[in-house]
Amino acid sequence: MIKYLITFFLFFNYLFSSVLSDITIDKKNIYNNFELLVYEDKTDKLTIDDIKKVQFSKKTKNRFALGRSNGSFWFKLNIKNISDKEDFILTINESFYESFEVYEAKKYSTGLKQNIEQRQIQTNKLSINLLIPKNTQKELYIKLKANFAYFGTFLLLEHGAFHLNDFFSMNTYFIFLFGVFFIIIVFNLFLFLKLRENIYFYYIGYIFFLFIYVFNISGFLAYFNLYEYIYVLQSSSCFGLMFFLLFSLKLLDAEKHLPKIDKILKCFAPILFGVGLIFFYNYKLAMQISNSLNILLIILLMSIAIFVAFKDRSKSIYYIVTVTLYHVALFIFIFMIEGVYENTIFTRYSFFFMIFIEIVVFSLLLTNRYNELKDQVIKTQSDLLESKIQNQVALENKILERTNEISKLLSDKDLLLRELHHRVKNNFHMLNALLWLELKKEESEKFDIKALINRIDAISTIHEQLYSSENLSSINIKDYLQKIISNIPYDYKKVKISTEIEDISFEFDHALSLGIVLNELLTNIIKHNLKKENLLISIKIEQKAKTIKLLLVDDGIGFDYDNIKKGLGLKLINQFTKKLPNSSSKFFFDDGRKFELEFKV
Repeated sequence: MIKYLITFFLFFNYLFSSVLSDITIDKKNIYNNFELLVYEDKTDKLTIDDIKKVQFSKKTKNRFALGRSNGSFWFKLNIKNISDKEDFILTINESFYESFEVYEAKKYSTGLKQNIEQRQIQTNKLSINLLIPKNTQKELYIKLKANFAYFGTFLLLEHGAFHLNDFFSMNTYFIFLFGVFFIIIVFNLFLFLKLRENIYFYYIGYIFFLFIYVFNISGFLAYFNLYEYIYVLQSSSCFGLMFFLLFSLKLLDAEKHLPKIDKILKCFAPILFGVGLIFFYNYKLAMQISNSLNILLIILLMSIAIFVAFKDRSKSIYYIVTVTLYHVALFIFIFMIEGVYENTIFTRYSFFFMIFIEIVVFSLLLTNRYNELKDQVIKTQSDLLESKIQNQVALENKILERTNEISKLLSDKDLLLRELHHRVKNNFHMLNALLWLELKKEESEKFDIKALINRIDAISTIHEQLYSSENLSSINIKDYLQKIISNIPYDYKKVKISTEIEDISFEFDHALSLGIVLNELLTNIIKHNLKKENLLISIKIEQKAKTIKLLLVDDGIGFDYDNIKKGLGLKLINQFTKKLPNSSSKFFFDDGRKFELEFKV
């Protein structure tokens, strides 16, 4: 498709270009379509005298493209002046020729390395004054010498009309393009400072070096007497390609879609930088490497763009179309330079036109990226605001819920405190009863203060367990009974108590009853076995379904149950056993004693 498009433009340009064999100057005074005879001096050693003897057999248009040469080119032109003007200007309309020499009656010359102040026509376009008297005919020989390629446009203009060239004049377009470059750089610098995203920095770098490249080939160096840097500044093509590579990878989100390829291509950035430095030492070698890398990287980037297009069409499609058109125009320009295509307005300037299109499209993409980020920030802020409102409502509900819980807890605490006071009151009654029972012992029995203290400890221990517990409605029986056992005074060297108590929780009253029963049993066993060495006591409490079973065994001397059943300790055991729901208890006396207790929970 592109091939046919190029052919159409070339054919269209040819239809509207009438060609004259020689020039006859009349009142129009402007001639931009004519033919010249051309001869290639491959040795670059022929003089004007040698050239006058040469048979020119090849013709070219004044808008010519002859390709590259290690020598120089000579042109021959016949001019007949039948106008009333005599002062004319012959211009090549390009700036890169090392020398531009015109031989008529005398030699006129200018060139790239000639300072702008020393030129006959002080402009970057190489131009020479010609004096052609009225009603005379001149035969001109023109020599061009370049280190680049041979293309350009010969124009013969009346002296006063020189600066009235057409709209596609190089200077006019380049000045416009420089203005666009400046605006794009400032705009993207603003976006970079605002967003701090590398993609804008990469694009600024690309545009800056593209500006240097275009400025270099535009011939504007002549105005600053910097012509000696024209080949060194071609390094800008490498530096610009380096930034374009980084920009493209970022724009296409290669790191997200193709992370391994992204890392590999980023390695080309320092390579391109190194090639750019080669321009300072060997221009031709650097150009060859640069052109090869350019083709390779564009193929790779276009492949990535096509792959990404299936996932994110919006950016990739614009990228593919823009880069494709840009490089089509570039290759048309290169083919024109090499002499494959004719030098026309289309082949000469389509590349620079596509530079403008490319930077505009990419700038729009970056602007759209900024808008997307801005919309994303607005959406994020909106989501955060909505989340804040929801959290605030949830927090208010939580506070209300917590307030209700605290109110309920306070109410429960009040009830528990009343219950606690009630239990303390009952326990004081219990203490009074214990003291009364102790006083009512038979006269033969002593007032046992130690036993009383142990009983009081059993009661106080459960209160200690109650206020240290997180759950005020139940008591951990294992912790409670262990504390009761540890509070009973006995000789640890003579008495060994082993326990196997499951981790069970009881209600307050049931735990207190079981604690007093165990306290009385242990106190009684130790009391009746004071002379026993290595007394062994085993305590086991387990739960099966809803039944709690207590088994207490010792290997002491035992006692006569009938003789002691009237004792205070046994009375307390019987009384508090009955307080346990559905309880049953039994003593066994063989070697020592065995006590079993079962009740429901």
